[in-house]
Amino acid sequence: MKIDLSDSDSKLIQHLVREDWASFDKHAGRTRDFFGKEHDINWYMAISLPFPAEWPPQGPFASTYYLYAEYQECLLHGPNLSRSAPWAKVVLKEGELASKMLLATAIGPVVNREISVPISRSQADRKIQIIKDGQAELPNFIRWTSIPDRQREVKVIREYYCQWALSNRTADLIKDNHQAFFEWLSCPSRTSIPVLP
Repeated sequence: MKIDLSDSDSKLIQHLVREDWASFDKHAGRTRDFFGKEHDINWYMAISLPFPAEWPPQGPFASTYYLYAEYQECLLHGPNLSRSAPWAKVVLKEGELASKMLLATAIGPVVNREISVPISRSQADRKIQIIKDGQAELPNFIRWTSIPDRQREVKVIREYYCQWALSNRTADLIKDNHQAFFEWLSCPSRTSIPVLP
């Protein structure tokens, strides 16, 4: 699931980690496509959704972003994504300097995969709508100073984050750092269908 960060946040995060990212060996191996042709595969940088540094929010929102690496293999049944563990985290808080913490000095091995699974048209439409609504609401979410009474906003954010966690097992690796937030999300258990019910 592509993350739509604000342009300024994305550029700032990439600027903060550019030297670290440049130092990594990004070659992940070779693979065959569905025509049997061999290709090199390389890691590329991925950035998580912003996770609140404290929950519930009490004042200016501090957003924690996790950086990990992904590569994609195009197979007959669709693309498969392979991901590393997070190698850095960046915290952004309005009015304060951004902070960066390196979690690794190299891209580690693959720790999770997102495998293409056939879904129905209605499921695809639902997933697209969850992502569209979530991306539209995210700029408001990272400015929450408390949990709003507006149930639609709360529902949109819960579904957006739960859809991300359903598709991206990076959530399992960062959950302990944001336990109260994940408890508030109350995401359903994963099933073989990568779309929220």
